[in-house]
Amino acid sequence: MWLQLKQFGEQFRVIMFMRNNFLRRAFHIFALNTLLCAAALAQAPSTVPSSPKTAVPQASPVTDAKTQTLPIILETASPVSSSEVATPGTVNLLPQPEQEANKLPLSSLQNSRSVPPLPSFMRFGIKGDNTLPLSLNEAIRRALENNNDIEVARNDVRLAETVLRSSEAFYDPVFSITPQFDSRLQPVTSAVSNPDQFGPVSTRNLGFSSTVTKHLSKGGGTYQGFFNNTRATTNSPFSLFRSFYSSEVGVQFTQPLLRNREIDINRRDIRIQRKQLAQSDAEFRRSVIEQIARVQHAYWDLVFALRNQQNRLVNLNLARVLFKQTEQRIATGSIAPLERAEVQTELSNRQNLLLIATEEVSITENNLKRLMLRTTLAPEWDAALIPTDEPSFDERPTDLGDVIEEARANRPELTRLRLQRDINDIDIEYFKNQTRPRVD
Repeated sequence: MWLQLKQFGEQFRVIMFMRNNFLRRAFHIFALNTLLCAAALAQAPSTVPSSPKTAVPQASPVTDAKTQTLPIILETASPVSSSEVATPGTVNLLPQPEQEANKLPLSSLQNSRSVPPLPSFMRFGIKGDNTLPLSLNEAIRRALENNNDIEVARNDVRLAETVLRSSEAFYDPVFSITPQFDSRLQPVTSAVSNPDQFGPVSTRNLGFSSTVTKHLSKGGGTYQGFFNNTRATTNSPFSLFRSFYSSEVGVQFTQPLLRNREIDINRRDIRIQRKQLAQSDAEFRRSVIEQIARVQHAYWDLVFALRNQQNRLVNLNLARVLFKQTEQRIATGSIAPLERAEVQTELSNRQNLLLIATEEVSITENNLKRLMLRTTLAPEWDAALIPTDEPSFDERPTDLGDVIEEARANRPELTRLRLQRDINDIDIEYFKNQTRPRVD
Protein backbone atom coordinates (compact mmCIF):
# COMPACT_ATOMS: atom_id res chain seq x y z
CA MET A 1 0.00 0.00 0.00
CA TRP A 2 2.78 2.41 0.90
CA LEU A 3 4.55 1.64 -2.41
CA GLN A 4 1.38 2.43 -4.40
CA LEU A 5 0.93 5.73 -2.54
CA LYS A 6 4.54 6.61 -3.21
CA GLN A 7 4.18 5.87 -6.96
CA PHE A 8 0.96 7.93 -7.09
CA GLY A 9 2.75 10.83 -5.41
CA GLU A 10 5.61 10.66 -7.95
CA GLN A 11 3.15 10.65 -10.86
CA PHE A 12 1.18 13.59 -9.42
CA ARG A 13 4.39 15.58 -8.94
CA VAL A 14 5.42 14.95 -12.59
CA ILE A 15 1.98 16.03 -13.84
CA MET A 16 2.05 19.23 -11.78
CA PHE A 17 5.56 20.01 -13.03
CA MET A 18 4.48 19.59 -16.66
CA ARG A 19 1.38 21.76 -16.09
CA ASN A 20 3.44 24.54 -14.50
CA ASN A 21 5.90 24.48 -17.45
CA PHE A 22 3.01 24.71 -19.93
CA LEU A 23 1.41 27.64 -18.08
CA ARG A 24 4.75 29.42 -17.81
CA ARG A 25 5.40 29.01 -21.56
CA ALA A 26 1.88 30.21 -22.44
CA PHE A 27 2.35 33.25 -20.23
CA HIS A 28 5.66 34.13 -21.93
CA ILE A 29 4.08 33.91 -25.40
CA PHE A 30 1.11 36.04 -24.29
CA ALA A 31 3.40 38.67 -22.78
CA LEU A 32 5.53 38.82 -25.93
CA ASN A 33 2.47 39.29 -28.15
CA THR A 34 1.20 42.00 -25.82
CA LEU A 35 4.51 43.87 -26.07
CA LEU A 36 4.50 43.61 -29.87
CA CYS A 37 0.95 44.93 -30.09
CA ALA A 38 1.75 47.79 -27.70
CA ALA A 39 4.81 48.76 -29.76
CA ALA A 40 2.74 48.71 -32.94
CA LEU A 41 0.04 50.87 -31.35
CA ALA A 42 2.61 53.43 -30.30
CA GLN A 43 3.89 53.85 -33.89
CA ALA A 44 0.57 53.44 -35.78
CA PRO A 45 -0.89 56.52 -37.61
CA SER A 46 -3.92 58.19 -36.11
CA THR A 47 -6.04 57.90 -39.29
CA VAL A 48 -6.81 55.11 -41.67
CA PRO A 49 -6.62 55.82 -45.43
CA SER A 50 -9.93 55.45 -47.13
CA SER A 51 -11.29 55.40 -50.64
CA PRO A 52 -11.66 58.82 -52.31
CA LYS A 53 -15.23 57.98 -53.33
CA THR A 54 -16.64 56.20 -50.30
CA ALA A 55 -16.11 57.18 -46.74
CA VAL A 56 -14.75 54.60 -44.39
CA PRO A 57 -16.91 53.86 -41.37
CA GLN A 58 -15.38 54.91 -38.13
CA ALA A 59 -14.03 52.10 -36.06
CA SER A 60 -13.25 51.83 -32.44
CA PRO A 61 -9.67 52.59 -31.40
CA VAL A 62 -9.08 48.95 -30.49
CA THR A 63 -10.23 47.73 -33.90
CA ASP A 64 -8.04 50.27 -35.73
CA ALA A 65 -5.05 49.37 -33.67
CA LYS A 66 -5.45 45.72 -34.52
CA THR A 67 -5.85 46.38 -38.21
CA GLN A 68 -2.72 48.54 -38.23
CA THR A 69 -0.61 45.80 -36.69
CA LEU A 70 -1.51 43.31 -39.39
CA PRO A 71 0.81 44.76 -42.09
CA ILE A 72 3.74 44.04 -39.81
CA ILE A 73 2.71 40.41 -39.36
CA LEU A 74 1.48 39.61 -42.86
CA GLU A 75 4.68 40.32 -44.73
CA THR A 76 4.66 36.91 -46.45
CA ALA A 77 1.19 37.41 -47.93
CA SER A 78 0.73 37.57 -51.70
CA PRO A 79 1.73 41.00 -53.08
CA VAL A 80 -0.90 43.46 -54.25
CA SER A 81 -0.28 46.37 -56.64
CA SER A 82 -0.01 49.87 -55.20
CA SER A 83 -2.99 50.99 -57.26
CA GLU A 84 -5.27 48.62 -55.35
CA VAL A 85 -7.48 50.50 -52.87
CA ALA A 86 -9.73 49.44 -50.07
CA THR A 87 -13.30 48.54 -50.88
CA PRO A 88 -16.14 50.39 -49.19
CA GLY A 89 -16.66 49.36 -45.66
CA THR A 90 -13.20 47.73 -45.39
CA VAL A 91 -9.73 48.76 -44.39
CA ASN A 92 -6.67 48.51 -46.66
CA LEU A 93 -4.31 46.13 -44.84
CA LEU A 94 -1.29 46.64 -47.14
CA PRO A 95 1.38 49.15 -46.07
CA GLN A 96 1.58 52.26 -48.20
CA PRO A 97 4.95 53.44 -49.55
CA GLU A 98 5.14 56.22 -47.04
CA GLN A 99 4.56 53.75 -44.23
CA GLU A 100 7.59 51.59 -45.17
CA ALA A 101 10.02 54.12 -43.76
CA ASN A 102 8.14 54.21 -40.47
CA LYS A 103 8.59 50.50 -39.66
CA LEU A 104 9.93 49.58 -36.27
CA PRO A 105 13.43 48.11 -35.88
CA LEU A 106 11.64 45.20 -34.18
CA SER A 107 9.98 44.31 -37.48
CA SER A 108 13.31 43.12 -38.92
CA LEU A 109 12.93 40.01 -36.73
CA GLN A 110 9.63 39.26 -38.41
CA ASN A 111 10.81 39.14 -42.03
CA SER A 112 9.97 35.91 -43.83
CA ARG A 113 12.97 33.61 -44.26
CA SER A 114 13.53 30.93 -46.88
CA VAL A 115 14.14 27.30 -45.98
CA PRO A 116 17.88 26.41 -45.91
CA PRO A 117 18.94 24.08 -48.75
CA LEU A 118 19.65 20.42 -48.18
CA PRO A 119 23.29 19.51 -47.46
CA SER A 120 25.36 17.78 -50.11
CA PHE A 121 25.49 13.98 -49.98
CA MET A 122 28.77 13.70 -51.92
CA ARG A 123 31.25 11.56 -50.01
CA PHE A 124 35.01 11.74 -50.24
CA GLY A 125 36.54 8.92 -52.27
CA ILE A 126 33.40 8.10 -54.27
CA LYS A 127 33.65 8.98 -57.95
CA GLY A 128 30.38 10.12 -59.48
CA ASP A 129 27.62 7.53 -59.77
CA ASN A 130 29.96 4.55 -59.47
CA THR A 131 28.00 1.99 -57.43
CA LEU A 132 28.56 -1.68 -56.61
CA PRO A 133 25.55 -3.84 -55.63
CA LEU A 134 26.81 -6.28 -53.03
CA SER A 135 25.26 -9.29 -51.32
CA LEU A 136 26.49 -10.76 -48.05
CA ASN A 137 27.77 -13.96 -49.68
CA GLU A 138 29.67 -11.96 -52.30
CA ALA A 139 31.27 -9.82 -49.59
CA ILE A 140 32.35 -12.94 -47.67
CA ARG A 141 33.77 -14.54 -50.82
CA ARG A 142 35.81 -11.45 -51.67
CA ALA A 143 37.08 -11.17 -48.11
CA LEU A 144 38.21 -14.80 -47.98
CA GLU A 145 39.97 -14.52 -51.33
CA ASN A 146 41.85 -11.30 -50.56
CA ASN A 147 42.64 -11.66 -46.85
CA ASN A 148 46.37 -12.05 -46.16
CA ASP A 149 45.92 -13.59 -42.70
CA ILE A 150 43.80 -16.40 -44.13
CA GLU A 151 46.38 -17.01 -46.86
CA VAL A 152 49.13 -17.29 -44.23
CA ALA A 153 47.03 -19.72 -42.18
CA ARG A 154 46.34 -21.77 -45.32
CA ASN A 155 50.08 -21.97 -46.05
CA ASP A 156 50.72 -23.07 -42.46
CA VAL A 157 48.35 -26.00 -42.98
CA ARG A 158 50.14 -26.97 -46.20
CA LEU A 159 53.54 -26.78 -44.48
CA ALA A 160 52.33 -28.97 -41.60
CA GLU A 161 51.02 -31.55 -44.09
CA THR A 162 54.37 -31.63 -45.89
CA VAL A 163 56.31 -32.07 -42.65
CA LEU A 164 53.99 -34.91 -41.63
CA ARG A 165 54.47 -36.74 -44.93
CA SER A 166 58.22 -36.40 -44.65
CA SER A 167 58.14 -37.83 -41.11
CA GLU A 168 55.95 -40.78 -42.15
CA ALA A 169 58.38 -41.54 -44.97
CA PHE A 170 60.71 -43.03 -42.33
CA TYR A 171 58.54 -46.19 -42.38
CA ASP A 172 58.61 -46.62 -46.14
CA PRO A 173 60.66 -49.60 -47.40
CA VAL A 174 64.11 -48.67 -48.68
CA PHE A 175 65.65 -50.70 -51.54
CA SER A 176 69.32 -50.17 -52.29
CA ILE A 177 71.88 -51.67 -54.71
CA THR A 178 75.63 -51.29 -54.20
CA PRO A 179 77.97 -52.32 -57.08
CA GLN A 180 81.66 -53.07 -56.32
CA PHE A 181 84.69 -53.63 -58.57
CA ASP A 182 88.12 -54.62 -57.32
CA SER A 183 91.29 -55.29 -59.42
CA ARG A 184 94.59 -56.39 -57.86
CA LEU A 185 98.01 -57.26 -59.31
CA GLN A 186 100.39 -59.02 -56.90
CA PRO A 187 103.97 -60.28 -57.51
CA VAL A 188 104.86 -63.96 -56.89
CA THR A 189 106.21 -64.32 -53.39
CA SER A 190 106.10 -68.11 -53.04
CA ALA A 191 109.32 -70.13 -53.32
CA VAL A 192 107.63 -73.00 -55.08
CA SER A 193 106.35 -70.80 -57.90
CA ASN A 194 108.45 -69.83 -60.87
CA PRO A 195 108.04 -66.11 -61.34
CA ASP A 196 109.49 -66.29 -64.85
CA GLN A 197 106.86 -68.81 -65.89
CA PHE A 198 103.69 -67.38 -64.32
CA GLY A 199 104.48 -63.71 -63.78
CA PRO A 200 102.49 -61.56 -61.29
CA VAL A 201 99.11 -62.78 -60.01
CA SER A 202 96.07 -60.78 -61.22
CA THR A 203 92.76 -60.87 -59.29
CA ARG A 204 89.51 -59.12 -60.25
CA ASN A 205 86.28 -59.02 -58.22
CA LEU A 206 82.92 -57.68 -59.49
CA GLY A 207 80.04 -57.67 -56.99
CA PHE A 208 76.49 -56.38 -56.52
CA SER A 209 74.86 -56.03 -53.09
CA SER A 210 71.11 -55.35 -52.78
CA THR A 211 69.21 -54.76 -49.53
CA VAL A 212 65.61 -54.01 -48.52
CA THR A 213 65.11 -52.29 -45.14
CA LYS A 214 61.84 -51.38 -43.44
CA HIS A 215 61.02 -50.01 -40.01
CA LEU A 216 57.80 -51.14 -38.41
CA SER A 217 55.46 -48.47 -37.03
CA LYS A 218 54.09 -50.95 -34.47
CA GLY A 219 56.50 -52.38 -31.97
CA GLY A 220 59.50 -50.45 -33.26
CA GLY A 221 61.05 -53.48 -34.99
CA THR A 222 63.25 -53.38 -38.10
CA TYR A 223 63.76 -56.09 -40.72
CA GLN A 224 66.35 -56.17 -43.47
CA GLY A 225 66.69 -58.56 -46.42
CA PHE A 226 69.91 -58.70 -48.39
CA PHE A 227 71.36 -60.50 -51.45
CA ASN A 228 75.05 -60.26 -52.32
CA ASN A 229 76.57 -61.65 -55.56
CA THR A 230 80.29 -61.55 -56.47
CA ARG A 231 82.26 -62.76 -59.55
CA ALA A 232 85.99 -63.35 -58.99
CA THR A 233 88.64 -63.83 -61.75
CA THR A 234 92.29 -64.80 -61.09
CA ASN A 235 95.33 -66.31 -62.90
CA SER A 236 96.91 -67.80 -59.77
CA PRO A 237 98.43 -71.25 -60.43
CA PHE A 238 97.16 -72.43 -57.07
CA SER A 239 93.51 -71.64 -57.88
CA LEU A 240 91.36 -74.48 -59.24
CA PHE A 241 89.06 -72.07 -61.16
CA ARG A 242 89.96 -69.14 -63.27
CA SER A 243 86.62 -67.46 -62.43
CA PHE A 244 83.89 -68.33 -59.99
CA TYR A 245 80.72 -66.79 -58.41
CA SER A 246 79.80 -66.46 -54.76
CA SER A 247 76.31 -65.43 -53.53
CA GLU A 248 74.85 -64.61 -50.14
CA VAL A 249 71.21 -64.10 -49.15
CA GLY A 250 69.66 -63.50 -45.74
CA VAL A 251 67.05 -61.72 -43.57
CA GLN A 252 67.73 -59.85 -40.35
CA PHE A 253 65.05 -58.69 -37.87
CA THR A 254 65.64 -56.52 -34.78
CA GLN A 255 62.93 -56.01 -32.13
CA PRO A 256 63.36 -53.76 -29.07
CA LEU A 257 61.90 -55.30 -25.90
CA LEU A 258 61.92 -52.44 -23.37
CA ARG A 259 63.13 -49.08 -24.55
CA ASN A 260 61.61 -47.82 -27.84
CA ARG A 261 59.06 -50.63 -27.95
CA GLU A 262 55.85 -48.62 -27.31
CA ILE A 263 57.22 -45.31 -28.57
CA ASP A 264 60.46 -44.07 -30.05
CA ILE A 265 61.71 -40.75 -31.38
CA ASN A 266 60.23 -41.23 -34.86
CA ARG A 267 56.80 -42.28 -33.68
CA ARG A 268 56.82 -39.41 -31.18
CA ASP A 269 57.60 -36.89 -33.92
CA ILE A 270 54.86 -38.27 -36.17
CA ARG A 271 52.22 -38.21 -33.46
CA ILE A 272 53.17 -34.68 -32.43
CA GLN A 273 53.19 -33.53 -36.05
CA ARG A 274 49.67 -34.88 -36.53
CA LYS A 275 48.52 -32.88 -33.54
CA GLN A 276 50.28 -29.80 -34.86
CA LEU A 277 48.58 -30.29 -38.23
CA ALA A 278 45.24 -30.38 -36.44
CA GLN A 279 46.27 -27.22 -34.59
CA SER A 280 47.11 -25.49 -37.86
CA ASP A 281 43.75 -26.53 -39.25
CA ALA A 282 42.00 -25.20 -36.14
CA GLU A 283 43.92 -21.94 -36.47
CA PHE A 284 42.85 -21.71 -40.10
CA ARG A 285 39.22 -22.33 -39.14
CA ARG A 286 39.48 -19.69 -36.43
CA SER A 287 40.83 -17.13 -38.92
CA VAL A 288 38.03 -17.92 -41.36
CA ILE A 289 35.35 -17.72 -38.68
CA GLU A 290 36.65 -14.41 -37.37
CA GLN A 291 36.94 -12.98 -40.87
CA ILE A 292 33.39 -14.04 -41.74
CA ALA A 293 32.11 -12.58 -38.48
CA ARG A 294 33.91 -9.27 -39.15
CA VAL A 295 32.50 -9.12 -42.69
CA GLN A 296 28.98 -9.86 -41.48
CA HIS A 297 29.29 -7.23 -38.75
CA ALA A 298 30.62 -4.62 -41.20
CA TYR A 299 27.95 -5.49 -43.79
CA TRP A 300 25.04 -5.07 -41.38
CA ASP A 301 26.65 -1.93 -39.95
CA LEU A 302 26.59 -0.49 -43.46
CA VAL A 303 22.93 -1.49 -43.87
CA PHE A 304 22.10 0.17 -40.55
CA ALA A 305 24.09 3.30 -41.47
CA LEU A 306 22.25 3.65 -44.78
CA ARG A 307 18.89 3.16 -43.09
CA ASN A 308 19.85 5.67 -40.43
CA GLN A 309 20.83 8.16 -43.13
CA GLN A 310 17.44 7.73 -44.79
CA ASN A 311 15.66 8.25 -41.48
CA ARG A 312 17.71 11.37 -40.76
CA LEU A 313 16.84 12.72 -44.21
CA VAL A 314 13.13 12.13 -43.59
CA ASN A 315 13.42 13.88 -40.23
CA LEU A 316 15.18 16.81 -41.87
CA ASN A 317 12.46 17.11 -44.50
CA LEU A 318 9.83 17.10 -41.77
CA ALA A 319 11.72 19.86 -40.00
CA ARG A 320 11.83 21.85 -43.25
CA VAL A 321 8.05 21.46 -43.62
CA LEU A 322 7.63 22.57 -40.02
CA PHE A 323 9.84 25.58 -40.76
CA LYS A 324 7.61 26.59 -43.69
CA GLN A 325 4.48 26.16 -41.60
CA THR A 326 6.00 28.22 -38.80
CA GLU A 327 6.83 31.03 -41.21
CA GLN A 328 3.26 31.01 -42.48
CA ARG A 329 1.85 31.07 -38.97
CA ILE A 330 4.18 33.92 -38.01
CA ALA A 331 3.04 35.78 -41.10
CA THR A 332 -0.61 35.34 -40.17
CA GLY A 333 0.07 36.36 -36.60
CA SER A 334 -1.08 33.13 -35.00
CA ILE A 335 2.22 32.62 -33.18
CA ALA A 336 5.02 34.85 -32.03
CA PRO A 337 8.22 35.29 -34.10
CA LEU A 338 10.13 33.89 -31.15
CA GLU A 339 8.93 30.44 -32.19
CA ARG A 340 11.13 30.72 -35.28
CA ALA A 341 14.28 30.36 -33.18
CA GLU A 342 13.12 27.03 -31.74
CA VAL A 343 12.26 25.67 -35.19
CA GLN A 344 15.58 26.88 -36.63
CA THR A 345 17.44 25.20 -33.79
CA GLU A 346 15.63 21.94 -34.42
CA LEU A 347 16.31 22.26 -38.16
CA SER A 348 20.02 22.79 -37.52
CA ASN A 349 20.15 19.84 -35.10
CA ARG A 350 18.54 17.51 -37.61
CA GLN A 351 20.83 18.74 -40.36
CA ASN A 352 23.80 18.05 -38.09
CA LEU A 353 22.46 14.55 -37.36
CA LEU A 354 22.13 13.94 -41.12
CA LEU A 355 25.76 14.95 -41.68
CA ILE A 356 26.84 12.65 -38.84
CA ALA A 357 24.84 9.81 -40.39
CA THR A 358 26.49 10.45 -43.78
CA GLU A 359 29.91 10.34 -42.11
CA GLU A 360 28.95 7.05 -40.43
CA VAL A 361 28.04 5.63 -43.86
CA SER A 362 31.53 6.49 -45.15
CA ILE A 363 33.21 4.95 -42.10
CA THR A 364 31.27 1.68 -42.23
CA GLU A 365 31.69 1.44 -45.99
CA ASN A 366 35.46 1.86 -45.74
CA ASN A 367 35.59 -0.77 -42.98
CA LEU A 368 33.84 -3.25 -45.26
CA LYS A 369 36.11 -2.36 -48.18
CA ARG A 370 39.22 -2.92 -46.09
CA LEU A 371 37.98 -6.42 -45.32
CA MET A 372 37.04 -7.20 -48.92
CA LEU A 373 39.82 -5.59 -50.97
CA ARG A 374 43.53 -6.32 -50.82
CA THR A 375 44.63 -2.75 -51.65
CA THR A 376 43.14 0.72 -51.96
CA LEU A 377 44.17 0.79 -55.61
CA ALA A 378 41.42 -1.68 -56.49
CA PRO A 379 38.75 -0.20 -58.82
CA GLU A 380 35.99 -1.18 -56.37
CA TRP A 381 37.45 1.17 -53.74
CA ASP A 382 36.01 4.24 -55.52
CA ALA A 383 32.51 2.73 -55.79
CA ALA A 384 29.63 3.22 -53.39
CA LEU A 385 28.54 -0.13 -51.93
CA ILE A 386 24.83 -0.89 -52.19
CA PRO A 387 23.80 -3.81 -49.90
CA THR A 388 21.18 -6.04 -51.51
CA ASP A 389 20.41 -8.41 -48.61
CA GLU A 390 17.82 -7.69 -45.97
CA PRO A 391 18.26 -8.73 -42.33
CA SER A 392 16.30 -11.81 -41.30
CA PHE A 393 15.18 -12.81 -37.84
CA ASP A 394 14.65 -16.25 -36.35
CA GLU A 395 12.17 -16.32 -33.50
CA ARG A 396 12.66 -19.97 -32.62
CA PRO A 397 13.61 -20.53 -28.97
CA THR A 398 17.20 -21.50 -28.23
CA ASP A 399 18.34 -23.90 -25.53
CA LEU A 400 21.26 -22.35 -23.68
CA GLY A 401 22.69 -25.70 -22.63
CA ASP A 402 22.78 -27.04 -26.19
CA VAL A 403 24.42 -23.85 -27.42
CA ILE A 404 27.14 -24.08 -24.77
CA GLU A 405 27.83 -27.73 -25.57
CA GLU A 406 28.04 -26.98 -29.29
CA ALA A 407 30.40 -24.09 -28.62
CA ARG A 408 32.67 -26.27 -26.50
CA ALA A 409 32.78 -28.92 -29.21
CA ASN A 410 33.34 -26.66 -32.20
CA ARG A 411 35.25 -23.62 -31.01
CA PRO A 412 38.74 -23.66 -32.63
CA GLU A 413 40.36 -22.07 -29.56
CA LEU A 414 39.21 -24.91 -27.30
CA THR A 415 40.23 -27.47 -29.93
CA ARG A 416 43.73 -26.00 -30.06
CA LEU A 417 44.05 -26.19 -26.27
CA ARG A 418 42.94 -29.83 -26.24
CA LEU A 419 45.50 -30.67 -28.94
CA GLN A 420 48.26 -28.95 -26.96
CA ARG A 421 47.32 -31.06 -23.94
CA ASP A 422 47.61 -34.21 -26.10
CA ILE A 423 51.07 -33.10 -27.28
CA ASN A 424 52.19 -32.72 -23.68
CA ASP A 425 50.89 -36.21 -22.90
CA ILE A 426 52.89 -37.66 -25.82
CA ASP A 427 56.07 -36.02 -24.56
CA ILE A 428 55.53 -37.39 -21.07
CA GLU A 429 54.98 -40.90 -22.45
CA TYR A 430 58.12 -40.74 -24.60
CA PHE A 431 60.43 -39.51 -21.87
CA LYS A 432 59.13 -42.13 -19.45
CA ASN A 433 59.89 -44.81 -22.02
CA GLN A 434 63.45 -43.55 -22.44
CA THR A 435 64.17 -44.27 -18.79
CA ARG A 436 63.96 -48.04 -19.44
CA PRO A 437 67.04 -50.13 -20.30
CA ARG A 438 67.60 -51.11 -23.91
CA VAL A 439 67.15 -54.80 -24.66
CA ASP A 440 66.79 -55.97 -28.27
